[in-house]
Amino acid sequence: MSIIRVVRHRETDYNQEGKYLGRIDVPLNRIGREQAAVIDILSF
Repeated sequence: MSIIRVVRHRETDYNQEGKYLGRIDVPLNRIGREQAAVIDILSF
């Protein structure tokens, strides 16, 4: 049996400012990196 987890993107400075992009990768900000670390810990 396979498990599929769907995770939305984490916070970036762009989405914090209300800017939305769909074609380029924007680095995560500090909060986004913390959110990603929590997801990593929870996905055993």
